[in-house]
Amino acid sequence: MKIIITESQLKTMSFQNAVDMAFEDIKEKCDRMNELGADAPEIISFDVCDQIESISKVEVVNVYKTNNIIEISIIVYYDTIFHWLDVGGLLYEIEYHLREYLGKGNFNLKLLNSINTRENFNW
Repeated sequence: MKIIITESQLKTMSFQNAVDMAFEDIKEKCDRMNELGADAPEIISFDVCDQIESISKVEVVNVYKTNNIIEISIIVYYDTIFHWLDVGGLLYEIEYHLREYLGKGNFNLKLLNSINTRENFNW
């Protein structure tokens, strides 16, 4: 599915919906990989699939356009006993899926922060 973005649609909510779609697609593909193994039609990074259950939300904070490139600023919320989580693989997968939806490389994802929502880090 391709989505065409016009100047008037540079709203956070429009891109939040696209990011949510990408995040759900990644979850579904990870589930299929768990069921089918190497026979799955699309392969997602195993690191991302391991982390996906810890990630509670990917929030689009700001969207703006500079030099014909749409900048999407995001915050990733996760819940794990570890004090930090490397979300680089997740960002790559989300960007890959957004390229399928939005076309070409006319946008950049910018990670503003990754926040661990867990309060107790004991085992």
